[in-house]
Amino acid sequence: MSVQSSRQEILRTFHPGWFGAVMGTAILATILSLNPAGLVALKPVLQAAAVGFHLFALILLIGLLIPTVYRWIVYPQESLQDLKHPIFGAMFATLPAGFLVLASATASAGKLWLPPSVSTSLLIILSGIGTVLGFAFSVAFTYFLFLNPEVRKDQANGAWFIPPVTNIIIPLALLSLIPLAPESFQNPLYALSIAFWGAGFFLFLMVAAILYERLIFHSLPPAGMIPSLWIGLGPLGVGGLVLLRLAQAGTSFLGEAMTIFLPLASVAALALWGLGIWWLGVVLPITLRAEKHGGIPYNPGWWGYIFPGGAFTALTLSLARTLQSAFFETLGALFALGLLLLWIRVFWNTLKAIQKGTAWKRG
Repeated sequence: MSVQSSRQEILRTFHPGWFGAVMGTAILATILSLNPAGLVALKPVLQAAAVGFHLFALILLIGLLIPTVYRWIVYPQESLQDLKHPIFGAMFATLPAGFLVLASATASAGKLWLPPSVSTSLLIILSGIGTVLGFAFSVAFTYFLFLNPEVRKDQANGAWFIPPVTNIIIPLALLSLIPLAPESFQNPLYALSIAFWGAGFFLFLMVAAILYERLIFHSLPPAGMIPSLWIGLGPLGVGGLVLLRLAQAGTSFLGEAMTIFLPLASVAALALWGLGIWWLGVVLPITLRAEKHGGIPYNPGWWGYIFPGGAFTALTLSLARTLQSAFFETLGALFALGLLLLWIRVFWNTLKAIQKGTAWKRG
């Protein structure tokens, strides 16, 4: 196969889940900008690292958009066929999710190095595109699932969490826009944030029930799909984080009801954190078992380890500051360190797979 035909084959079969790399890199930028553990001496170093990860996530987004858009233009049938696929279809939602997580990172890490006018414009663009595409892809994927009579229960997988979590991420971007928006737009943005949280979270509950049944009554997914199980941490982490952000931003919108909503949001977020700890306790030994029995072959789904873990870490740190808890702050710092080490491992394996050419093989 010639170099030209090889490149065309890569573009024709370009994996829709590559934007998970944008999500994972951007969430790490956000976490580092929060200065886990709150150590003053480390703050300049962590902020510099946050800037680096934010810039790299932006480069990744632009770089991955080129082959993705090219594929939809030149190979529309193959792209649509993937969108209808019960496994690959859900991964298309990583594209808008990448926009949205990067928007959230821009509101935190981006302001550390970008001029205010640039960061504001970037935040608006990323949030707008991510919101529209996020809702559209989640509806389209579900619609095609409903129309596909050949979908089997044992095809249910963790990637099905991506469309729900994308809808839950939308409020993080919209809430970041409220201070920048005209007063007449602020109430609608807050209301939409609640609506998208509801759409994503209740969809997550339905998918979780399906996946729970599948894991009980069928054999475990193939080794290459094991990383997708970690995605379950994403809706729990982001779901709790959005509740806390809604409570913090709701003073001018909810009035006296804030005295009730704030403690309820904290309790609900803590409950979701507890479920996340339980989910981690299940998927970690499953992953270690797969690593021991033959290993987990690399594919772009490996980036499914990073964002969910990052979302759960961000929730832990947010709980630490809401509850003023040294325990959660320490735990959040440990999670952040583990996430950074895991990002390095996944990134290194990605580089090796690209060098060998195996990164583009689909499985």
